[in-house]
Amino acid sequence: MRCPPPLDKALALALVPLVALMRLHEAWRGVHPTLVLVRRLAAAFPRKPQDPLAEAAILATTERALYRAARLVPGSTCLHRALAGRVWLARQGLDSSLVIGLRRQGRAFTAHAWLATPQGQVILRDRQQPAIDYPVTWSEAQLVDRGSQSPQWQWR
Repeated sequence: MRCPPPLDKALALALVPLVALMRLHEAWRGVHPTLVLVRRLAAAFPRKPQDPLAEAAILATTERALYRAARLVPGSTCLHRALAGRVWLARQGLDSSLVIGLRRQGRAFTAHAWLATPQGQVILRDRQQPAIDYPVTWSEAQLVDRGSQSPQWQWR
């Protein structure tokens, strides 16, 4: 088994408190207030123009580190990883937005949260299913701007 670079390990350890914060805030306050908090935190950091290769490296390293960090936070889900990733990428000067997808598997529904960049890159994808397999999606703007009302379904 290949050992990940030390930078990934250090970044994963740095992301553990952020994933834990998202987990605790969502459990304590609920999803909508946590989405509002993440949006405000992300808006506090200025966007920096990045070289496309450097941006791709930051996205890949962050994705690996978030998966590792989430394993160390009991009860964390894809939503907590995506929220923490949104704040972390904003801190690095990169823009991203939260997307939540819903699909039906037999009689049950499954959901997944991931990040999308303005260039269309998907971060924190479902390892078993690609994002295109989720026929119902909500963007971050739809979820936050509608508040506690039921969000509009966007079929693909």
